[in-house]
Amino acid sequence: QTGKWIGIAVANVLNLLNLDMVVLGGGVMVAGDLLLNPIIAEVKRRAFTAMVAQCEIVASLLGGQAGVIGSAMLARDTFR
Repeated sequence: QTGKWIGIAVANVLNLLNLDMVVLGGGVMVAGDLLLNPIIAEVKRRAFTAMVAQCEIVASLLGGQAGVIGSAMLARDTFR
């Protein structure tokens, strides 16, 4: 069910913004393909075909650490 609902959200954003890539991250993506495959399937069902054809949907390489790493990079750039 989680993959379905995230897929619906991604499809809606994709239809609105015509993105080239969607990167999904956070702790939930530790599930990997178990979650990513249903998300992609739902996006293919709900998004415009042309949008899906040009958009790559991937899991973040940073996994659950994305927020922490992003915060550290922001602090580094802000206080240089």
